[in-house]
Order: sequence, then structure tokens, then C-alpha cells
Amino acid sequence: MARMTSRDIQGTLVERLTLPRAEAGDDAASETPFAPFLRLARRCTDSPLAVLVIEAPSGLQVQAASGSPNGEALPVSLLRAQMSRPRRTTGEISNLLTDPAFANAPAHEREAGFASYAGATIRNPSGAAIGILCLLGPEPRRHGREVLLTLADLARGIGGLLAVQRDNQPARPDGTGAAIALPGRQALGHYLDQVLEAAPAGDAAPALAVFRIDFGRLSVLNDMYGREVADRYLVQAADRLQTIAPVPSLLAHLGGSGFVLAAPGRIGPATPRRSRCA
Repeated sequence: MARMTSRDIQGTLVERLTLPRAEAGDDAASETPFAPFLRLARRCTDSPLAVLVIEAPSGLQVQAASGSPNGEALPVSLLRAQMSRPRRTTGEISNLLTDPAFANAPAHEREAGFASYAGATIRNPSGAAIGILCLLGPEPRRHGREVLLTLADLARGIGGLLAVQRDNQPARPDGTGAAIALPGRQALGHYLDQVLEAAPAGDAAPALAVFRIDFGRLSVLNDMYGREVADRYLVQAADRLQTIAPVPSLLAHLGGSGFVLAAPGRIGPATPRRSRCA
């Protein structure tokens, strides 16, 4: 799996994500806990390729792929668009070659060789989108309602497995639960470096908004109710921040109750201010 961030000719940040290359007869999902879900997705839908993409600290990553992936570029623009719709679980495009929703996708996505797409959003217990289970094919195809319902059921199962994995992670040395599952200071620094490197040459500063968020009172919760309650408080805070975070953006945990949200764009005097509470 290869992932990188670059800018297109308009200067917009573009995510690039490619599939792993499977050996002959190999299945990229065979050694992961998600293998049964992907095999069921292919078996129940008669699809050549099923892919599980999860939001990681550095961005979207291919968690597993079942079929014969060969290094193709994934349609990240479609994945991001679907994940940004809080009230919609599934999405389908029967012909990527002619559908206007894909006409403005980056060239590397349109030239990857995929002609059909169907996907279901994976959400955490708070409802924030954390990934996509999708089917991709080389020929135009209408999957239909039953296939989308099957994907939605499998996506809920994957979401449950991810929640169990998160709850079973050990505590961090600073006393906060590793279940927060957010990038830290190092990943934030890497993200900011990427934005600076991708900025156009010249004196113009890159368009980037950075917000420092601190909920406070963590030590009071820890002293009064114990570390487990304090950890649950942080997990809920992180989940709610992920729910309202714009796409694309990076939400990082700095330790304690401190978070940073970095997103492409500028905040100017004419920008409306909106107060939101987690």
C-alpha cells in the first residue's frame, strides 16, 4: 500500500492511495481479522475486489483487500465524499466512466481501470465515519439494494470489531487510554511539514487553519472518579471532534485533554464564527 499527499494544478491537496500488489493466488486480507468480512463481501455480491479502508493517523489506509489487487489507485475522492455524509451509509456508482460525480476526480483515479463502485461507511460508536468497505470492478455494474444492504451489515460488523480492538489497547504512559486512537504530536508535525512542502513556490503562505482545543478538568475527573472514567471522557471528546471535523483535516491528541485540529483553508475577517460544544 502506498499513500501520499500532493497538490493538483489548482493547488488543492490531493490524497493518493494505492492497493497492495498480491502474488498469484494470494489474498491481501488472508492474514487479518477482517478477512472473513471481505471474503463474505465478495462471495455474497459476486464482486472481483473488496477493499477495507480505515482512517489512520496519517490519513486513509488500506487495511485489507480481498481479490487480486495490483497496485491500482483507489478512488479516494469518492471515499471522502461518502464519509462526509453523516446521514448516508451506502453509495453506488454503476459506471465511473460516465458518471458526473467522478468526472472531476484526479486523473490517477480515473485512469486506474475501475468502472464500478459500491461502498458502505464504517462508523465508530459515536457515529463518526472512520472508514469504508467498498467493492470495485473493471466493468460497469449496478449492484442494487440487496448488495448495498449486505455491505452495510458487514460495515457494522467491522465497526464493532474495531471498537473491541480499541477498547483492548493498553493505557498510554501518560495515563490516557490508547483507545483515543488519534495521531499525536509527531504525526501533527509530519502533516504540517507535508502542507508546507506542497505549498506553491513563492512568498505566499500555505492556506492552513490550526485550532487548539482543550476540554480541561481532566485531573478533577481522574481524582474524583478514577482513570477509567477520565479515559471514557477523552474517548467521547475525541469521537465528537471527529464527527464535526471537516474533510480533509487532521485531528491530533497532544496529551491530557488537549487536541489540535488542522485543516486546509484560511480564516479571514469575513468568515462567520460558529461556536460548537463537544
